[in-house]
Amino acid sequence: MTELYTVTWADAHGSESTLAAHEIDHKPYIYTTVGFLVKTDEVGVSIAFERGEDGRFRAVTFIPRLMVLEEYGLGRLRHPRPPRKPKPPLNS
Repeated sequence: MTELYTVTWADAHGSESTLAAHEIDHKPYIYTTVGFLVKTDEVGVSIAFERGEDGRFRAVTFIPRLMVLEEYGLGRLRHPRPPRKPKPPLNS
């Protein structure tokens, strides 16, 4: 089973163009990331967008602990069970 997780965090940003002082967003951008929990500890949180059948992760976002505003689990992802085959009728 794999835990689905969400993290709201403050992200740094930059600009490649020339800006006047009043055009600059002097604040972090707040994002919410949702995905498969890879790891959460005192260093930060790693969340993956995809998990393969081999258990490996792809498209991982690492968020340093000091940037995390809120985090919590959304529950465990369970694969559906295959449908049950109907029992044969009892011969009387």
